[in-house]
Amino acid sequence: FNLYDNKSIELEELLLNTLEKTINILSEKISSDYNKWNWGNLHKTILVHPFSLVNDEAA
Repeated sequence: FNLYDNKSIELEELLLNTLEKTINILSEKISSDYNKWNWGNLHKTILVHPFSLVNDEAA
């Protein structure tokens, strides 16, 4: 089973295009300075304790 039928050039082109698009998106949304790219800049998680849904003081 070969997913790309030995079309390594097409695969390489796909990967490079995907990388380029990702870099462009991150540059627009965060900064063109890749040193400022951190996971939390785009993906935010808010954790809520189940007790806080019942009583604000229980959290």
